[in-house]
Amino acid sequence: MIGSFFIQWRKRFVSTLIAAIPVLFFMVKIFNYRHYEPDFIFIIYLVGLFLSSILLIAAVRRLSKKA
Repeated sequence: MIGSFFIQWRKRFVSTLIAAIPVLFFMVKIFNYRHYEPDFIFIIYLVGLFLSSILLIAAVRRLSKKA
């Protein structure tokens, strides 16, 4: 019984971690953006951060509905 709970908790943790990787990637890209780089690159990073944040929220919401 305890083992199955741990495995389910582990799956939730891993799926949340996988959904959070793109958010972290785009956050680092935005924080490392330099003023001399084209603005188009910054806009791409912002759109990527927005879309990956939506993905993370959807993943967490799906996991909370399963519980």
